[in-house]
Amino acid sequence: RIVAVGENVDVPFDADVVYQMDVWLHWTADGGATFHELGEEDKHSDNHAMAFDPRDPKHLIVGSDGGIYETFDHGATWKYVPNLPVSQFYKVAVGNEEPFYTVLGGLQDNGTQHGPSRTLLEHGIRNQDWTVPYGADGYASEIDPDNPDILYVTWQNGHPLRVDVVTGEAVDIQPMPAPGDGPERWNWDAPMLLSPHDSKRLYFGSHRMFRSDDRGDTWRPISGDLTRGTDRYEMPVAGRVRSVDSLWDHGAMSRYASLTAFDESPLEAGVLFTGSDDGLVHVSEDGGANWRRVEIPGAPERAFIEEVKASRHDPDEVFVVMENHKEGDYRPMLFRSRDLGRTWTSIVGDLPDRHILWSVEQDHVDRDLLFLGTEFGLYFTVDGGTHWIELTGGVPTIAFRDIEIQRRDGDLVASSFGRGIFVFDDYAALRGLEPETLEAEATLFPLRRAWSYVPAKPLATRGRAYQGGNFYIAPNPEFGAVATVHLAEAITTAAQERREKEEELADQGQDIPFPGWGTLHDESRELEPVVFLTVRDDQGRAVRHLEVPNAPGFHRVAWDLRLPTPDPVRVGPPPPLPPWADPPAGPLALPGTYSMELGLWHGGGYRALSEPQSFEVANVPNETLPGVEPGDVLRFQQQTSAAIRRATAVAAELRRAQERLEHLRVGLLRTPDAPRTLIADAESLLADLATLGERLSGDGIAARWSEHALPSPMARLGQIVDGHWRTRYGPTETHRESLEIAAAEVRRLTEDLRSVLDR
Repeated sequence: RIVAVGENVDVPFDADVVYQMDVWLHWTADGGATFHELGEEDKHSDNHAMAFDPRDPKHLIVGSDGGIYETFDHGATWKYVPNLPVSQFYKVAVGNEEPFYTVLGGLQDNGTQHGPSRTLLEHGIRNQDWTVPYGADGYASEIDPDNPDILYVTWQNGHPLRVDVVTGEAVDIQPMPAPGDGPERWNWDAPMLLSPHDSKRLYFGSHRMFRSDDRGDTWRPISGDLTRGTDRYEMPVAGRVRSVDSLWDHGAMSRYASLTAFDESPLEAGVLFTGSDDGLVHVSEDGGANWRRVEIPGAPERAFIEEVKASRHDPDEVFVVMENHKEGDYRPMLFRSRDLGRTWTSIVGDLPDRHILWSVEQDHVDRDLLFLGTEFGLYFTVDGGTHWIELTGGVPTIAFRDIEIQRRDGDLVASSFGRGIFVFDDYAALRGLEPETLEAEATLFPLRRAWSYVPAKPLATRGRAYQGGNFYIAPNPEFGAVATVHLAEAITTAAQERREKEEELADQGQDIPFPGWGTLHDESRELEPVVFLTVRDDQGRAVRHLEVPNAPGFHRVAWDLRLPTPDPVRVGPPPPLPPWADPPAGPLALPGTYSMELGLWHGGGYRALSEPQSFEVANVPNETLPGVEPGDVLRFQQQTSAAIRRATAVAAELRRAQERLEHLRVGLLRTPDAPRTLIADAESLLADLATLGERLSGDGIAARWSEHALPSPMARLGQIVDGHWRTRYGPTETHRESLEIAAAEVRRLTEDLRSVLDR
């Protein structure tokens, strides 16, 4: 008996129990004589894969278009696995918000999703930071650059919507044919663009182009048919034309003879470019009043035009990306025209063969810096397409269907088909990159503006904050001012240089001379070279040193916008911290102009390796209450730092004196003829030091039994650091009074310790 979902289903292990992957899961317990829906409440449809628990037939794991789901009761209820970054993005758009822009992208069967490129949170970017403005299959997307609360999204077969982020309301804005017009032929991925010249102007394409000047409320066609107009049912399939009845699932078949790509020159309004799924490119120089069909030598006749991209530097320049895998042609195809399509040049350069291309972007500063999204990853060129370099650094070998540049921040945003969205933060180091730059001993590239704020912890602690391993967080970019450094070679010691020369001699089969005892002694005393960045304020004062890895290649080093910590110096790796504790940090630096210089400390001397690079630090204006003038906050925190340094110096001297006296006491006890008065003096001094230690750090006996005690100077200072340093608000009066009390007591302790040690 097959019972309804929700009852106590008896599902034995049996060869007659079969599951069918389909839009909805179906199963049979009688070898296929009858099938029933399994039950998928609160679960995504479109199933593809299933795994069985060999110990429990009711325990199933299913992979669908929505991800992975797990049931322990044979489909009555489902558990979603939320920590797998496997989303399949097609198109992506970027906003222009400050301090951090948002990202909008269309996904396979998971709608269009909208979220931050980074957050003000210590945790990073959480699933809950993203929203889904609309469902179905998502494709072309746009964010209004003047009003980021207005989004434009599309779903398959030509359905655009305007979304109000504040209310969540979505308005259908699909152009409709006028009386006497034929039906519109929409591509599954119909092209849409917000004009770079007017944020109210929207373009959308079927087999012809439409234009709206009022955000999609009204439309007018600006072209006729810009495709070949071929009827798909008259085309051969596998070598010959088939019966219309033999073609299955017409709704899922690719529509044909429709536009797939569109762009408008950002330099000259009305210079328009289109591409179609049947191999045509058209150009208009007058806003669509007249169109010119262009021919691209070497391009397959019916190649799918994936993208047309107008140049950011020349209104006559355009790039075209196409592919032809449906006819068994997997060549990379990327063309450039510098005369509005009259002549063309292939710029695939040395890209691998059988490498489908999907998207191209041109840097807005360096015209020869191009980026490519391909079927097998991301590539860039610094010479306009002669030589291409694969971007690695954590990028998977997967299809990247679209790429966009956030021009204000200089970020490359790439949508992958299966691993989510990737952001290459601040790629400016690639601009104008020459072999001479990479051959130089060291290079410090320009820095962009750094945003200053205190990362929030809405979940109270760092990281996943006890939410479990299935709590997904994507990392934020490194906080602070991030420097990009390139070292041609590691800086070596004399011993390392000698060994390299000896290896060369050994490879040549030659004798290796003895270096001499003096050389070996000198090598043993030589300290490792230290490559570091010096951060200076606008008065030229050094405020921080940051160590740089002494290794060849590119490095990213972040200044956390804080001054040095007053904590005692530790040599070696820092001790592990519990998740509720923050690593030691100094006061937050003021907003303003700073600079960094790359340098080397080696052989007892300093040598600059770069010219200084200046950058700005700006506050994120997110305080709720009126704040104190930032300089006053910093002065208070610096006063606290000075008091902490004095207090820790007293504590360190106390420990050293106690250790010396303990050794002296034991030595006196082991010396038969030592005067007994010396032992008594040592014990008296130890008692006095213990009293000073209690005055500095608190009553250890009371703390041992968790008894109340008055706050010690160290406790007062620690409370100020924990309760005030990770905020930009001014100190409370309690903080100020506590600092005054602690500083005064530390001064008295300093004098009392000196008196004890002078006895």
